[in-house]
Amino acid sequence: IIELAGRYRHTAQAQQRSKTVHGRDDMVGIELGGDIDKLVMSELGYLSDEDTELDALRKILEKQSLQKKFKGFDKLAKGPIVVCVDESGSMSGEPVCNAKAFALSMAWVARHQKRWCCLVGYSGGTTGTLLALPPGKWDEEKLVEWLDHFYNGGTVLDVPLHELPHVYWPNLVKQGLPKGKTDIILITDGICSVPVPMRDSFNKWKKQEQVRCITLLLQSPHMGSYYQKQGVGDLAYVSDESHIISNITTDSEAILSCMRV
Repeated sequence: IIELAGRYRHTAQAQQRSKTVHGRDDMVGIELGGDIDKLVMSELGYLSDEDTELDALRKILEKQSLQKKFKGFDKLAKGPIVVCVDESGSMSGEPVCNAKAFALSMAWVARHQKRWCCLVGYSGGTTGTLLALPPGKWDEEKLVEWLDHFYNGGTVLDVPLHELPHVYWPNLVKQGLPKGKTDIILITDGICSVPVPMRDSFNKWKKQEQVRCITLLLQSPHMGSYYQKQGVGDLAYVSDESHIISNITTDSEAILSCMRV
């Protein structure tokens, strides 16, 4: 798991560096582009001269003009990154190792952003493993225990959809969990039914806590036609984004998108 996490961490670092930051809070330099309203004065001067106008227009079309580079700042406070990993028997071996390595890399993303990270393992019933990692206060021993843990049971969604918002969350708030934009990543290989009361309660909590939920459904090789018809099933009703992927790799756009939170 640690070896895999090392690879994912390098990819996460690259994705964080490549994030596009919108807004104009500060001008931080000059870049090449084609936005007329950002052009530096010299480029505007070329546009006003008949001898250089056509060449200046060409550079704009080819996005080769000198323009001001701005940096924006996210005005929303950042809540935690939460990764919920299915520990059912069908996840044993490579799937759960990759899932937990990815979870560890997302914990690094949270630490880099000075955000809390919460790692949750679950299987059947309402018992799950929860590890809270406040920025700068990681318990390395408990982290290793969480990575090593495996239920090897069935797949039931009570922990991520009920226990997390209604039992874990209030206790985490008491421990200092900050309120703000929260990202939950749910990793599972099972298509489970979500009772309407559980769905509605979870979605209400999501709205109150500014939560975005991303579901990563690991596709079983023998169920391809089922996924084509059903997608992620009832998980679609509680997810803001959902992706069906064959495995967790750094070649997956869904994984790269998660690393850019």
